[in-house]
Amino acid sequence: MFDVKNEDFAKEYEFMGECNIDDLVKHKESGAVFKVFYKQDDKVRLLRVSNAQAMSNFENLRGVMTKIILDSGFKPDDKDNKTTDITGIPYQTIQGWKRRKTWQKQFYLHMRMLNEQTLRNIFAGDISSTNTGLFDTKISEITKIPLQTINSWKKEAKQDKNTYRIKIYLFLKSQDESKLRTIFY
Repeated sequence: MFDVKNEDFAKEYEFMGECNIDDLVKHKESGAVFKVFYKQDDKVRLLRVSNAQAMSNFENLRGVMTKIILDSGFKPDDKDNKTTDITGIPYQTIQGWKRRKTWQKQFYLHMRMLNEQTLRNIFAGDISSTNTGLFDTKISEITKIPLQTINSWKKEAKQDKNTYRIKIYLFLKSQDESKLRTIFY
């Protein structure tokens, strides 16, 4: 705990977030975070806080930060929003697929290349699964989708559930081996 003259405080420190009873300030040069312990006529008493304490104080600012980011002109990917609307795949799931280096990213990239109507047909269930020559084990081998995942999708299909996973499974079943190899290289 230490004291800083008001004029030095104004030059060397900046408030983090809105000013309130639990004011946090950051030293402009060092980046160290301090809690304002009290203010008197000519000085401010500061107490150094750990990074963990500082971060816990920022938890309540997440909504404010999101608003600042959106107000700055940042917009989520419109094509991904449209993909979510068409397919029913949650937006956060799609964002996760984009960052992976697995079958999910390859399937995501394939969906991005499809025109909107084709994507609608796949996820509306308008695809015929006449090509059932590929066994699930072969689909797993080509796509690198774990067989256990494919089996759980098939189980959902047998229970007459209508999820995006089933639609992906039916799409994969409707493709021949060469087509799957072009999607999942």
